Amino acid sequence: MVIALLYLNLKLTFSPEQVRIEDIPPEKLELYFKGQKQLGVNWYYFDMLEQRGKCYFDDEKKLREISEEIKAGKINGLDDKKEHSKYNYINSILKDKEFPIKKENKYEYTNDWQSPRSFGGERTHEGIDIMCKKGTPVVSVSDGRIQKKGWNTLGGWRLGVVDRDNMYYYYAHLDRYAEGLRVGSRVKKGQVIGYVGDTGYGPEGTSGKFEPHLHFGMYELNKNPVSPYPFLQIWE
Repeated sequence: MVIALLYLNLKLTFSPEQVRIEDIPPEKLELYFKGQKQLGVNWYYFDMLEQRGKCYFDDEKKLREISEEIKAGKINGLDDKKEHSKYNYINSILKDKEFPIKKENKYEYTNDWQSPRSFGGERTHEGIDIMCKKGTPVVSVSDGRIQKKGWNTLGGWRLGVVDRDNMYYYYAHLDRYAEGLRVGSRVKKGQVIGYVGDTGYGPEGTSGKFEPHLHFGMYELNKNPVSPYPFLQIWE
């Protein structure tokens, strides 16, 4: 039974038919997710329609208009179960997750994905910075296993957690870790794994180079970074 379940999970995760996060532009994914959250229409219907060349969404007005048509059953061809299954990978990442900062704590963030950075050479930002008070608890967004722990020149004290879908979640600039965590440790969704800090941008122990915040990153199987912003908007 265990082997069978593992096989099914791997088949879902690695199936070439699955739509990957990187297959959809982040601004589109954000719009689709917003449509689901606000209008009650499965987000992937919008992508299905775009892939068929039947419409092109570039603003919320168009999204709302097509949502009403979908709800009214005016659009044919949206009940193809095989087509729906192609979005299982993204759906599995989207659901049953938690925002990395508890709502009772004050924080703010903007979509600074791929904004320019210069420390360590010209590069782009591979995550989202969640600004909050130093010492604010950071929780794991999902169940998973700690794959990386320790100092990183750019990320300071950081943790890398891999979940059942092999999505890699990166928590950086931590002030300190929660007690008892080590590489290989299992963590639960909502479990405190560390505390917001301002570490990084130098040799081990460097801090104070920037305002305290959590750098939160997401990486797919091929280790390419994907924008966490659309997902954070839903998890929040």
